[in-house]
Amino acid sequence: METDEQLVVAYRSGDEEAFETLVKRYTKPLYYFCRRFARGSIELHDIVQETLIKVWRSIGRVGGHISLKPWIYKIAHHTALDHLRKKKIPTISDFDSSTGNVLIDTIADPAPLPDEQFITTERIGHLRQSIDKLSPIYKEVLYFRLEQQLTFEEISAKTGFSINTIKSRYRRALRLIDPGTIGKKRVY
Repeated sequence: METDEQLVVAYRSGDEEAFETLVKRYTKPLYYFCRRFARGSIELHDIVQETLIKVWRSIGRVGGHISLKPWIYKIAHHTALDHLRKKKIPTISDFDSSTGNVLIDTIADPAPLPDEQFITTERIGHLRQSIDKLSPIYKEVLYFRLEQQLTFEEISAKTGFSINTIKSRYRRALRLIDPGTIGKKRVY
């Protein structure tokens, strides 16, 4: 097996296969070396390929006093660092603008999470069952107040009962509903 220095001398003399042998010899070790700098296989391949191209361009200028292996790894190291500088990962603060953070504003999803949605749907189901068990006079007041979002005055005008009667029926209806269906707090 020829040494690296013998292959360099052969390549300088015009033997193209000598450089191919160097490439085969160093490709796999360069992949292992550059793996710690790359974020993915495509980026890793680019770094190794760029390193081998730089070695190919410069191998004619290398003097016999330089050991080839450390020289190749030094090129690989600098190439990987250059690649990382070019492909700098943007930070969250890079997206700040006068109106806020564009990245966070576009990523944030205001929709409830599936488990929250399930719990809410389940609570609404229990609440509706509890309301269905109430007498019609209480259902009517709850319907106007909660579903139609009418004020007590508007409910009084629609039903013909006094405001105090409407308020009383509303509070009684809320007390009759199972407190577990609307959480630990009672809504008045």
